[in-house]
Amino acid sequence: MKKTTRFVGTSFFKETKSSDKVKLNRMNAYDGSQVHFFRSVFANKVADEGFIVNQITKFPNSKYPTEEELQRLKDFAEMFKSKGTMNVPDDILDIGNRKRNEQPYKIAITKTQISETDYTKKTDNKLYLDYDHMMQINFKKYFYELKKGQFVKATIPIIQTSFLHPENDTFEIYPNGNTSNPGMLTNQGEFTKNKIEFLLPLDYELGD
Repeated sequence: MKKTTRFVGTSFFKETKSSDKVKLNRMNAYDGSQVHFFRSVFANKVADEGFIVNQITKFPNSKYPTEEELQRLKDFAEMFKSKGTMNVPDDILDIGNRKRNEQPYKIAITKTQISETDYTKKTDNKLYLDYDHMMQINFKKYFYELKKGQFVKATIPIIQTSFLHPENDTFEIYPNGNTSNPGMLTNQGEFTKNKIEFLLPLDYELGD
């Protein structure tokens, strides 16, 4: 997949002072995160936890250059390198513009509010993410606030959207919200922030 960034390694955490501000930041980092989502999947409480999962289907984009057009563009680029300055034909300019400005596929929501049983399977008492489509995960997030020494949820939510790409692969889901081969499960949107920016240890519990 183009424009993809992967981080591979082991995360280490150390104890810090657990002030109210730190607790608040952790609560908001966890709520709606990928770990939160997979814990909900494992517990069969996705809807109860506020997640909505939709099926996304990819369709070829007719405006994106064909393989033949891309080969013509490549051949012209090689010829341009060898000959130096030369006029670029209009059809080559058009192919180049469509390659830059269009995506190979368009996407559409083809099923809404799918249940855990649609995208998981259980084998030998192990739960697996097993789905042939791209998944859209929406979460209605009410940020936690600290008021008069109490943690309360805001009254106005923000809709956060993430995408998972399990297509053609299977991942075991663990109770702590992690998966097998986590570096190979491509995600987009809000979930990407939790990889580094708002990373929490896998034994984190809301309120810690």
